[in-house]
Amino acid sequence: AIHDFGLVYRALKNFALAVGLSILTSTVYFFISPLKVPGSELLARTTPTIYDVLIAIFGGIAGIVAGSGKLRQSNVVPGVAIATALMPPLCTVGFGIANLNGSYILGAFYLFFINTVFISLATYFIVRILRYPSLQEVQSVRAIRIKRLISGIVLVTLIPSIFLTYGIVRRYIFEEKTKQFVQNEFKGTKRLVIKSLAEFRDNKPVVTVTVIGAEIDSAEYTDLRNRMKIYGISNAVLEIQQGYGDVTRRGSIIGSINASIENNSQAIGQIFSQLDEIKNAADNPAGFDSMRIRLGREMTALMPDMESFNLMPVEFYEVSKDKIIKGWKAELNLKKRQPADEYKKVYNWLRQRLEGDTVIMTYTP
Repeated sequence: AIHDFGLVYRALKNFALAVGLSILTSTVYFFISPLKVPGSELLARTTPTIYDVLIAIFGGIAGIVAGSGKLRQSNVVPGVAIATALMPPLCTVGFGIANLNGSYILGAFYLFFINTVFISLATYFIVRILRYPSLQEVQSVRAIRIKRLISGIVLVTLIPSIFLTYGIVRRYIFEEKTKQFVQNEFKGTKRLVIKSLAEFRDNKPVVTVTVIGAEIDSAEYTDLRNRMKIYGISNAVLEIQQGYGDVTRRGSIIGSINASIENNSQAIGQIFSQLDEIKNAADNPAGFDSMRIRLGREMTALMPDMESFNLMPVEFYEVSKDKIIKGWKAELNLKKRQPADEYKKVYNWLRQRLEGDTVIMTYTP
């Protein structure tokens, strides 16, 4: 901005050295680090958009305004600009090199280039606006060449970010509309949505819904296609994976179920741990016998007149609840009849000790 080209060359030399050391340091760090899975902070630096351009411009303005004031002893604002705009993408470049991931390297370095160019551009314009004196006079031909060079660099840097932003926003809107479509149109049906996916294949939008339960026939499929217009995704291809008709579809659905289980592993894990305990008891006669003996001995303290005790897992269809009830059936053989309170006490004790929907207790005499 002040036509000090010697300062430009020295700055570029120092800048290149700092960039090289930063990439080298981050590459070595991520190479020896056992953590190889990229976190959200790293992933956020691999897909730059037009919004990053705006951030860089305002960061550059803040830096030059702070540096051109009367109290210029502080480097806090330029330091913050470096820490937030330049170092994170360079660290991501190092991660990409250490893990041989070309897309991370290109995406992060492009973000670094955006920040560098537009921080510099903002500085250039603020210095020109503040009318800093030029170090040397520049011929009009050379001045025009410099402006063209700056304009060319800005356009080359800006245009890809616009296309990337368009793609990201387009994908986000499509995913949100697809989510609304699946939630509203498949709600309350006699089927379960295992997985829904909104993606672009060869730049064409595709909605894939994996369901189990009542099969979707051609008439219902046509109705779903027509209702996609309500959500603004009528141009998308609708693919429905259902049933177990062939190996490919069966494998796809099982894979979707596995993915759904992985995404909800904590909640589903608790359910499966309880089911496994019951299943293991039923599948392992020795283990089941051991549980029956243990409970029988404990129950003797509650009901001394008990002669024998039997326990078995049961399941049955309950009409009022319209579902399968799983539980236990306990059979007690007694020497003589007991007061009603004694039966109730044993029943409540069994309910606390056994997992399941219900406990059925019979006794003789």
